[in-house]
Amino acid sequence: MLALAIVLSVLVLLALLRFGLIFEYDKTGLHVWVKLGFLKFSVPEDQKEQIKKKQRNIDLKKMKPGSLSDFMDILKAVGNALKRLRRRLLIKELTIHYTAASDDPANTAIYFGSANALFGTIIPVLERNFRIKSRDLQALADFDTKEQSIYAKANVSLAVWEAFYIIFALFPIFTSMFSGKAGTKNDLKNRKDRKDGCNNGESPDQ
Repeated sequence: MLALAIVLSVLVLLALLRFGLIFEYDKTGLHVWVKLGFLKFSVPEDQKEQIKKKQRNIDLKKMKPGSLSDFMDILKAVGNALKRLRRRLLIKELTIHYTAASDDPANTAIYFGSANALFGTIIPVLERNFRIKSRDLQALADFDTKEQSIYAKANVSLAVWEAFYIIFALFPIFTSMFSGKAGTKNDLKNRKDRKDGCNNGESPDQ
C-alpha cells in the first residue's frame, strides 16, 4: 500500500507540473526557451536553422491533394483541441512594444493610432480565451527615425494533465494518419498482385 501511495503521489505531482515556452523577439532575432518546472532550456540556433531549411525545401508543386473527408475530420479535431485549450493556457507574461516611425510624420501618427486601436481590440479577445497574468502592450511614436520596430515577449505555460486533455482531442488526426498509411500499403499490395497476375501483358490462363 505504501508503494502504491508513493506512485500515486508522484503521478499527481507530475500531472500538476507545468511546462511552457518563452518566445522573445528583439533586434537580434527570435529566441525560444523551453521550461519544465524550474528548469529552463534554450533552443539552439542550429536547430531553428534546420527547421527553416526543411520548410524552404518543401516543393509545393509535388504535393498532391488528399481526401476531403479526412481533412474535414482533422479540422474538427483541431477545433475541439482549441476549445479545450481555451482558459487553460496561462500567459504569464505578454509584452509588445511597438514603435511607429516613417519618413512622413503623418504616416507615423497614423501607424501609432492604428497600433493603439489594434491593442484595444485584441486585449479583450485574449482575456476571454486565455488567462493572462501580466500584460504590457504599448505603442510609441518616434518622429526622428524612419524604420518601425517592435519588441515582443510571450511566456506561456500549461499543466501536464491539461496538455493530455487537449491531446486526446487530436486522436482523430492520428487515426486518420494511420488509416491513410494502411490504405497506401493495401494499394501497393493490390498493384503488386495485379502485376504478378500478368505475364508480359498477356492474361493468365483461365
